[in-house]
Amino acid sequence: MKMKLVTNGVRGIRWPMKINEIINETIEFSQDFSALMKGIDEDLANREKEVDENLRKWFKDKWVRFGPDGKIRGDCARGSSSEGKPKCLPQSKAHALGKKGRKKAASRKRRQDPKKNRRGKAKNVKTK
Repeated sequence: MKMKLVTNGVRGIRWPMKINEIINETIEFSQDFSALMKGIDEDLANREKEVDENLRKWFKDKWVRFGPDGKIRGDCARGSSSEGKPKCLPQSKAHALGKKGRKKAASRKRRQDPKKNRRGKAKNVKTK
């Protein structure tokens, strides 16, 4: 059986037709793979920057706690043990809710997490 030799392909070397096709497919794949990896690296870099900025903003916000009466009671996580479960929000959002909104949010939190001395992960309750 005779094989057809071709000179097109990698550096003008004469290869059997099948090998030439395999080499060309491999080259195309490696170029596509390189482009994909470059895109993934750029995407990860952008996500890291986005996360850093959001975290920085989160730390700059002053977080306050409030009870089921709607009154702001001070800094978050600084209450007494007899106070019960506080609801914490950034101060700007807490003021924007108003007293009735804060009262509803804190009551919803206590309904969904009634045990004030429960151990374990905190239960996050949405503020509507």
